[in-house]
Amino acid sequence: MDKVISFIYRNLTFIIILFFIVTLNFAMLYGNSLLFYGTFFGILSSALMLSLVLNKEVFYGITIFFIPLSFSLAENTGPSISFPSELFAAILLLYLIFNFLIQGKIDLAIWKHPITILVLLDFFWMLVTSCTSSMPMVSFKRTIIKLLYIGIYYFFSLHVFNSHTKIKKVYALYILGILYPIINTFIFHYNYNFNIAISYKMTLPFYNDHTIYGACLAFLIPFILLFVFENKGLAKYFWIFLLGVFIIATFLSFSRASWLSLVIIFLFYLGIRLRIKMYVVALFFLGITLIGYLSYDSLRFKFRDNKSVSNKGVGQHIESMGNINSDASNTERLNRWYCAWKMFLDKPVFGFGPGTYQFNYGPYQIKELTTRISTYKGDRGNAHSDYLGYLSENGLVGFIIYLSLIYYSIKLGLLNFYSKIYEVKKLSLVLVLSLTTYFIHGIFNSFLDIDKTMMLVLCAMAGIVAIDINNKQLTSQNDILLNK
Repeated sequence: MDKVISFIYRNLTFIIILFFIVTLNFAMLYGNSLLFYGTFFGILSSALMLSLVLNKEVFYGITIFFIPLSFSLAENTGPSISFPSELFAAILLLYLIFNFLIQGKIDLAIWKHPITILVLLDFFWMLVTSCTSSMPMVSFKRTIIKLLYIGIYYFFSLHVFNSHTKIKKVYALYILGILYPIINTFIFHYNYNFNIAISYKMTLPFYNDHTIYGACLAFLIPFILLFVFENKGLAKYFWIFLLGVFIIATFLSFSRASWLSLVIIFLFYLGIRLRIKMYVVALFFLGITLIGYLSYDSLRFKFRDNKSVSNKGVGQHIESMGNINSDASNTERLNRWYCAWKMFLDKPVFGFGPGTYQFNYGPYQIKELTTRISTYKGDRGNAHSDYLGYLSENGLVGFIIYLSLIYYSIKLGLLNFYSKIYEVKKLSLVLVLSLTTYFIHGIFNSFLDIDKTMMLVLCAMAGIVAIDINNKQLTSQNDILLNK
């Protein structure tokens, strides 16, 4: 009996999730929405009790699983609420704060780590720019949500990540959670004959935009490859099957940024294997940027001759990446970038404040770049770039902090990769490649206020920090043994 209780306790997260999946499918099959919602809130209440009474890591795992299954409760102003994942995260954060006030324990290795310092600096500067914001209420809402993400997906993840297995388990839970949205999207595609023109609707209600969905799929593919190589027997075939599903799902996301990010991380992987130094890679991209700037006029002339449109078939969807003349998606992106840059020039130090871009960019639009999807109402979209978004909302200081966080995360991940421990090498490589897919996306889109992407990013950073701290502790122990 003790063995049975021990097994249930160790696998409580998966048992609750399995029960939810079975109930969900039963409810969908028989169309009993009352049964579905009743069971959903029953599991929610049970999960809360279990997390507080038995093990808060169980509730953390349930939160991760529900992130891809959550849907947005939109507000008229400011960010929307992702339900139930952000509710779960808020409850867990309150519990952790209460627990900290009682116990008062601080892990100095975590708090003194350079990535932690950069994460805290980023949050501190958000507080500063919220105080100087053009819309303080909107900015403070965004800052509170950022605190929620950092508290759970970075700091609590570091508490959980005391082994490599737990880092991989978190991403396995997200992969299992996103399977239902993938199936739902496949059915949507089938019902509409795989029509690209309505691809932006196919991921609803779980993902508000096909580019967010594509970014998450691209981020997870390196982890699935890791699971393929690590497992044997039926488990190996299961992950191979999921790899095929995710590749098809990424293709059908029709997210050009996702496709491009996977190509770039493959090239990045080759560079890592060839031990090309980071400064060489940085100089390479700087050179491409410089050549692009010097050749701007000729490139613009060629791009204007490109008439391919992004919703007219897969071939034209790819070719349309260079169409800045008649493709509304590309032209609107240029419009948003132009506005973000002009906003930065107006307020270079503090920016307009976190979350305020959509309410302020309208007057900065110029006729040459406006499209049929442009708006002056402040009710649609962001800067379509994490980097330009940072410049316009948080000023130059916030932008430099964010770039430093990206650079140091990748650098530290690569240092972990060159460890002599094979397990560390594999996991570190996957974390770096997955993060790189998101940072590539950050050029073309902005998902910094969305828990579905930020959980993936912050947990990956936490994983890199956890591996680094563990490596330093092992090195320190070895040094002590050698000196005896």
